[in-house]
Amino acid sequence: MHWIAPSEKNADNAALEKRLWDAADQLRANSEERATGDLCRMNLAVHGLEGDIKQAISYYDDPHDATGRFDFVLANPPFNVNAVDKERLKDQVGPNRRFPFGLK
Repeated sequence: MHWIAPSEKNADNAALEKRLWDAADQLRANSEERATGDLCRMNLAVHGLEGDIKQAISYYDDPHDATGRFDFVLANPPFNVNAVDKERLKDQVGPNRRFPFGLK
């Protein structure tokens, strides 16, 4: 989840934040680390929200069957991309697949 810091709030950011929340009929997330998922659930609960948070390594698993299904995606940069087993993902790379732009 990306939160806009209070010091960054202005009319444009506030409008974007409202559009994101208005469009969110369901919040979904996944993390490799269980503790990160627990923190996410707690953060959602503190804000009166619910979400489907799963433990998964998103390079290898798509626990929400998410490819092509979301209006908005907020993600961290692909850390540890050098450790990804690209051979394991070769059938998912290419147009109209999970990784349409390839893996470097």
